[in-house]
Amino acid sequence: MLDHKHKVLIVDDSPDNVDILQELLEDRFDLSLAISGEECLEKISAYKPDIILLDVMMPGIDGIDVCKQLRAADTSNTLKIIFISAKAQLSDKLIGYSAGADDYIIKPFEKDFVLAKILVYSRITSAERAGQQTKTAITNLAHGIMDQLKTIKESCQPLLTSQSLHDTQLAVLKEIIATMDSLSLCLEKIELKE
Repeated sequence: MLDHKHKVLIVDDSPDNVDILQELLEDRFDLSLAISGEECLEKISAYKPDIILLDVMMPGIDGIDVCKQLRAADTSNTLKIIFISAKAQLSDKLIGYSAGADDYIIKPFEKDFVLAKILVYSRITSAERAGQQTKTAITNLAHGIMDQLKTIKESCQPLLTSQSLHDTQLAVLKEIIATMDSLSLCLEKIELKE
């Protein structure tokens, strides 16, 4: 069972297909519907779906163009786009994948198969989000530690010119500052990887 209901946007101009998918998914997912490519693009920013079930053949903007636009605009890379289409040729599938689809399901479809696929993509989305949250936490921690090291180093700098330190104390202080510099460089690398 999922921790929370993932958001699924069903985009299809066929009421029958929408009804089937809605009945199949409504108990497990937070659903929204769009009957055209234009409506899908309008709903994206407000609804923020995790998964889009996208018909290919629709009047106006077709599913392929919708997918391309979504991929061009998606910076998180967590949005999962699954085509559900009657276009069943290998060339059709390849066009879908090259547009940025994560998967391609052919109509008519087996309900259990579609549900299983969507559950898999829900788990993938959850794992990707958890990974992103971990990266963000590590970056924030690294930044906080770097700030503290900078403050400590600035406090130590005047002691380097102090006449009250013995040679041994001065050597230890220089070693402490060198260690802080080394730690700062390591933490900068962590921040840059993010």
